[in-house]
Parts: sequence; structure tokens; C-alpha cells
Amino acid sequence: MHGARIKTFIRAFFCDSLNLCIFTRNYLTHQFYFNSKTVMKTFAALISFCLLSIQPANAAEHPCASPSLVQTKRLLEFHFGADERISVDQNVEAVSPIKNPVENDTYDVLQVCGYIYKSKYRMRFIYGFAGGECVLMGQEILEYTNLCY
Repeated sequence: MHGARIKTFIRAFFCDSLNLCIFTRNYLTHQFYFNSKTVMKTFAALISFCLLSIQPANAAEHPCASPSLVQTKRLLEFHFGADERISVDQNVEAVSPIKNPVENDTYDVLQVCGYIYKSKYRMRFIYGFAGGECVLMGQEILEYTNLCY
């Protein structure tokens, strides 16, 4: 009985550049007017909120940034031996922390890039805090390379 009323078609499109018109069965039912300044201010506020919310923490202020730079060179020398072509990028990036598998806390993860000649390596150092000091809990090294020759 109400099937004909339920099957109404709603079409929405922009009548002008900033006016939205909604039509139901070819009859104009609602027309919304948007102020261009209000739209732009809302859009700018939304974009700035998104950019500020995804901004990573400043790793240079992280208490374990300096030990991770020292550990980067040590890790490269451990894997490849002493080489005068080893260089370390001074940019330390804090990435997402990982959960401690034993307790209900997290470990901080710092990422540093290192180079040997033309090879680039990404190293991640997992730090915990004990008594206000950085304790290295784990480390990983990954070479950036193309396996398809």
C-alpha cells in the first residue's frame, strides 16, 4: 500500500556553483544556499585539524635519539665490518610504539637510516625505559633494494 510512496526518487545536484537543490519526482522540495566564505573557512579548519592531528612527535627531543645514532653505526659495522664508507643519517624518526609482550606498557621505536657506499639501510631500535634511562630491547635492519634485476 505504501510501496508507491517509498519508491520516490531523490536527486541532488548543484544548481549553481554553491547552491544545492534536491528534487523529488521532478518537484523542487528543498534548496540549500551555501556561503562561499563559510564553506572555505570550514574546509580550511578541517584541513588544518587533520594536519595537526597526524603530525608525528618530534624525535629529536626523544631521550633515546642520541643513543640510537650511535647504535646505528655499531649495527652496520656488526653486519658488514668496519668500512670507511659507512654514513649515518642524523634524522631520527619516532614511529608507532609497539606493545610489550609481557606487561601492559609499550616500547618506543626509533627509525634511522644508514648508508654503505650506494646501499641504504633502515634500522629500527626498540627502547624501553628503566629508571629514566633508555634500555635497548631490540633492533632490526632492512636493506632497501630491488630484487628484480
